[in-house]
This record gives sequence, C-alpha cells and structure tokens, in this order.
Amino acid sequence: MTDSPSVLHVISGIDVGGAENHLLMLLDGLSSRGFDVTVAYLKGDGELASDFREAGCSVERIGIRSDFDPLGFGKLVTEIVRNDYDLVHTHLFHGDIYGATAATVAGVPAIISSKHNDPPYWQEQPYKLIHDLSLSRTDRVLPISEHVRDYLLETSRISPNQVQTVRYGISPTEFDGVSERDVQSVRRDFVDDNTPLVGTVARLTEQKNLETLLRAFEQVRDRVPDAHLAIVGRGEEEDRLKRLAETHDIEDDVTFSGFRTDIPELMHAFDVFALPSLWEGFGVVFLEAMAAQTPVVASEVSAIPEVVADGETGLLCPPMDEAKFADAISTLLETPEMAESMGKAGRERLDREFAVDRMIEEVATIYQDTLSSKSQ
Repeated sequence: MTDSPSVLHVISGIDVGGAENHLLMLLDGLSSRGFDVTVAYLKGDGELASDFREAGCSVERIGIRSDFDPLGFGKLVTEIVRNDYDLVHTHLFHGDIYGATAATVAGVPAIISSKHNDPPYWQEQPYKLIHDLSLSRTDRVLPISEHVRDYLLETSRISPNQVQTVRYGISPTEFDGVSERDVQSVRRDFVDDNTPLVGTVARLTEQKNLETLLRAFEQVRDRVPDAHLAIVGRGEEEDRLKRLAETHDIEDDVTFSGFRTDIPELMHAFDVFALPSLWEGFGVVFLEAMAAQTPVVASEVSAIPEVVADGETGLLCPPMDEAKFADAISTLLETPEMAESMGKAGRERLDREFAVDRMIEEVATIYQDTLSSKSQ
C-alpha cells in the first residue's frame, strides 16, 4: 500500500442530489487528507463535475447507454487497470453493480460500497440476485444510517461483521455566512414582508410525496391564511403537482421555483421546512435545514427519526396523514417561540452528531484498515 492510497469512487451519476452532494463533501475531505481520489460516473450530465475537480478529484465519464452495457463495462475495467487503484468505493445501484464487478475483473485489492437508501427493489428479482452478487464481491459495506443497515441485513446474506454504519455529515460553514440581506432577498422571491413561508427542497418524485404536502397546505391556509409554500426542485412530478395545486385552489399560495443552488439562503428564508417523504435512507436536506436553525416537519419513516428528533428539533408525522402534517406546520407558524427553540436545538444536534469531519475520518480509517488487512 502506498502512503497516499489511490481510490476510485464509482457512482451512477453526479448530477445534483443527496448522495451526489454527500460524495462531493466526502471526497473533498479525503483529498485534503492525502488520498489520491478519482470519481467515475456512469450516466447523466455530470452537473457536479467541475465541483469535484475543484475539490481535488479527477473525474471520468463512463457513459453507459443501458442497464447492461458491455462497452461501458469494458471502459470502466480499462480505467481501473490503467490507473492501478488501491481501492474501489461504489455508490448507488448501477455504481455498485458495475463498480464491484469491474473491480473484481481488474484485480483491485479492496472493494467498499456505501448504501445510501433502502429501495424496495433490493427484495425483488432480478435486482435482489444482482445486488447480492455485488455484495459477495465487496469487502466492507457502509450504510449511511442504522435504518439502512437493518434493512440491508434483512434483505441480503451479508455478514454483520462486514457492515459499519457511517452517517452523513455536513459542514455548516456556508450556512453561517448567510447575511440577513441575502435572506430577505430570497424571501422576496416568494413572499412580501413578514408573510409566513413554508418551504421544501426536493426532487419532484413519487418518493418525496409532495402531493401530501400540497393537500396539507390547503388546510394550513385555513389556519394561517397568509401562509405561502415554496417548492424548490425539479422532477417528473412537476406538472402533476402544479395541476393538483390548481385543483385545490392554492396555486396562488404556492411557488414552484424549479432548481436552485442557493440552498443556505433558502433554508434561512423558510420559517418551517416540510417534507413528507415516503422513505429516506438518511435525508441530508434535513441537516441543511438544521444548519440554518429552521424547524423541520417530516415523515416518521425510515432513517428520518435518526436525524430529526421528534418534539425537539422538529415534528414527525405519518407520511400520508395530511391532517397531521397540516397541524404540525400550522402549530410551528402560530407559535414562533416553539419554532425558534426547535431550530436552535436542530443546529446543536447537527454540531454534536453530524459533523462532516467525523464522517471523513471514519471513512479514512476504514480505508486504511481494509487495505492493511489485505496486505497482510
């Protein structure tokens, strides 16, 4: 093993998203700690490619054209052989399958996989068989939450000894640098003056369950008539959600802003952050709200209770219960003292339990331990 281990991260894509942003923070930290880091992405537009390069990483686009692409697989094997990596670390379903198999063919000494979610298809054929095969080639598996760890052990044959939870972490620095002037500028994109602003940042997909949020907001408006809802993000559900807002006669009280990059300013601008996800492997977006001291209303499912402390840093509700979501949001808007207290508690919880340096050090130690064991 070299003094500066070379690590290839293989991920399905590096367009903007939770797992992708997490990887960017991780690789930035690993690069600064002396690891020679490359990221290979299999598909997508590579929206974050320049960010990865700025973080000190090499970036390789593989460009698979289908779920099973022999040419793309061959390109990945060639990339691994040519650079003689010490370790391959895989992410997301296609990254796991292509990465673990290509690393095995190329004779890489160590293979690690991060598990970012708890997808139902892990239990469905042929995905279960393919997933199990990729796990059989993997030395260590790093779920991002205890919920994902439990789900992994329930749905696969992997040994618990191979599994170590490494929870996400973020740096709050960019959230601390937000000025009041910037916050007010962002608020004016949605509301005037002191109008209560509820916000969410999410991909507009079935998983995020934004239909429930819209239905809940119709009831919020009955209790807090001047409240406004900001939905930040893009996705295949956008047109349907806009039609739903019109059906419930709240289209004037809801702004669909599309994709935005000013997340720290947005999180400070929201009075309440709300997201009724059907499942989450972790939910980095909740940490972002906590970094801005914004109280959270979220679903009591999957890993979310590991992140959001119910009654302390936010309020958790059954994911499909629009009445309870409406009550939770309205309560926080109507009692700003509670909202402020929960926001402060959220930031304290973030600083205490979800620091990015902790995450990076844990992964770096796992790399060194795994490579050391392979060299014995």
